[in-house]
Amino acid sequence: MAELFIGRMVFQGFAKIFAIKRILPHLAQDRQFTQMFLEEGRIAGQLNHPNVCQVFELGEVDGQLYLAMEYLEGVSLDELTSHGRIDPRVISGILAQAADGLHYAHTLRDHAGAATPVVHRDISPQNLFVTVDGVCKLLDFGVSKMTSDPSRTKSGVIKGKLPYMAPEQIRGDQLDGRADVFSLGVCAWEALAGERLFDRPSDYLT
Repeated sequence: MAELFIGRMVFQGFAKIFAIKRILPHLAQDRQFTQMFLEEGRIAGQLNHPNVCQVFELGEVDGQLYLAMEYLEGVSLDELTSHGRIDPRVISGILAQAADGLHYAHTLRDHAGAATPVVHRDISPQNLFVTVDGVCKLLDFGVSKMTSDPSRTKSGVIKGKLPYMAPEQIRGDQLDGRADVFSLGVCAWEALAGERLFDRPSDYLT
């Protein structure tokens, strides 16, 4: 639903590189996609943790929505493990960092101290990013949900990647952080075993 650019801000000798995520032009007029994009920015902008990709700004230029985000150098866990088996100690370190980021989101509180937990709902090897410095960052809160906001999920709509979804997510039940922990467990199994766990020839079989 979006495309990525590298942006650079320069001012009086100060320079900083950002990642710019912009909603695709042909989707910019689709109210459902724009609402998802705005919701991603609203939720991700409240998250500030070393293991979550930080969002600095949500804005609009000439009718085009964008997110200005932390620029990261590295690869996804999916790409990292596609080249062969990785030392289990490395996998453990990556997953432990991902769990730290998830725990932060699951126990999030607003400025007034009220609980506003966020469930990612799309934890997968593609959304676990490992930087060149060995830091794991959670990406893409585009289908995440604040559990304090019951209006966000429509009945019958499944969001996320089927091979990584917890059973209660596929059933459309009310979710909490345990659904993300299940998904992280699938990522752990696949990273260690070197093969897919629930991926089947069709969505129905999965």
